[in-house]
Amino acid sequence: MQGDRRDRLRKILAEADAEQAEAPAQGQIMLQQQKCTKPLNDVPHESMCVKDVHDELFYTEGSEELQAARAQIASFSLRRAAHRIYDAKRRHEDAATASDAAAEVAGALDDASRLVQQCSEVGDDRPISGCRFSPDGQTLAICGWGGVVSLFRSTGCAKLLAAPVHEERCTDVSWHPHAGLGQGSSAVHLATGCADSTAALLSESGANMQLHCLRVG
Repeated sequence: MQGDRRDRLRKILAEADAEQAEAPAQGQIMLQQQKCTKPLNDVPHESMCVKDVHDELFYTEGSEELQAARAQIASFSLRRAAHRIYDAKRRHEDAATASDAAAEVAGALDDASRLVQQCSEVGDDRPISGCRFSPDGQTLAICGWGGVVSLFRSTGCAKLLAAPVHEERCTDVSWHPHAGLGQGSSAVHLATGCADSTAALLSESGANMQLHCLRVG
């Protein structure tokens, strides 16, 4: 069952990537013009018009502050990249350093070989933008672009709750540091953020999550 679900998910993602690749690039305007070259009576209907497709790149001019900021970011990134390349070459040429690096890689591969998948579940119909484990490690909270907050049990991945919290897409979710650790049911357990500048505080009352929305910024 889980294998079939993963295969369907891979197919959906592949189709979405193919549609995105076929679409025009962002910032590019496709202009299609039809130009008649001869009178209608002189040429057949199917060849009386010639279609010319022109590509026009559209740019939005940025401010001088934006240009300076991007130049500073590029300068910082290039310096860091140069240091990484230099260190990588030095580790490769130094026999002792290369041996240590090989041992580190072997240890990481050995640790990874012991990992096994315990469970798998679809988190949301839309892309997931944030997920957090509760402080006691018993519950996983996720939020997505659909504005829904869902809770899953850590063991077995059983869904405990799916609440439509925001009308716009959620940007992140976070637990209270003492959620599930003796905190009262009326206290705030979860906080979410939304792209429309609203935040939601969720408190637990029995098995239900009570929602309190407020606008920030």
